[in-house]
Amino acid sequence: MRVASARKALLVIPDPATHSAAHMNRPHVVDFRQPTSLSELAICLGVDVRLLERVVSAGTPRMLYVEHRIPKRSRHRTGDFRTVWEVPDGPLADAHKAFARRFELFLRDVEKRFPHEAAYGYVRGRSTWDNAKNHCGAPLLLRADLVTFSPLFHPIACS
Repeated sequence: MRVASARKALLVIPDPATHSAAHMNRPHVVDFRQPTSLSELAICLGVDVRLLERVVSAGTPRMLYVEHRIPKRSRHRTGDFRTVWEVPDGPLADAHKAFARRFELFLRDVEKRFPHEAAYGYVRGRSTWDNAKNHCGAPLLLRADLVTFSPLFHPIACS
């Protein structure tokens, strides 16, 4: 496998001897293991390095995003809110979308188990409707709202 710089992106060019014909028909995938600097990462993402520097140097999310507090729908959760962050800046929103697309393709290429068969959120081609269909007719259904779920994960627990 060799890495070439083309159209401002580091691309993985598969070796025909080690990759299947089906893989060769896939679009080129950015190899996120290759960048060694912020400027190389900016090239991989297809964004201006100054935008990436702004994101990295931002002290808090509020410096880049607008926070919205949306009230919970349950009548039992009066006063509780869901926090949603909006990207008000066009180039930053485009960078988020580019990263999401390119990183998903990268993960699908290097990790054959990605995405997990039980994952539906933020997975292209899967929806909450598809997830709900899997549980239709089940004798029991648990609906839960996990409070502060993400902070429970620490890097050591995920390795």
